[in-house]
Amino acid sequence: EINKNQQKQSQYFEEVYPKVKEFEFADEVYQVTAPEQVTSLLEEGHILHHCVGSYVDSVAAGREYILYLRKVAEPNTPFFTINLLPDGKVRQIHGLCNCNVPKELKPFIDKWAKQFELDIKSCNGIYCHL
Repeated sequence: EINKNQQKQSQYFEEVYPKVKEFEFADEVYQVTAPEQVTSLLEEGHILHHCVGSYVDSVAAGREYILYLRKVAEPNTPFFTINLLPDGKVRQIHGLCNCNVPKELKPFIDKWAKQFELDIKSCNGIYCHL
């Protein structure tokens, strides 16, 4: 199991992490960051009580990307998790217990999506509280 995790970690760093890192973005209040370790998805899912930890294999293989949306003042505290497909479609954004994005995050997410020409129209978990 340890060797398998090391292989996933190695594959993630060599092939996937540089691509995911390109989508990092920040303003004064929020930031989008790439997880430095693919295995950190397990901790993210545990803390936020959602299933992102089950995405480790898919993320390590580059079939989908995971990014973390954080408050700049609390960069190490899980807040929201973004699931982005390599074709630029944002599949979902969820926080604690799969909660949807609150309206106060809309301007930041819109700026981030515009910056990278991402498709957020069909995203599960965006703007459901508007």
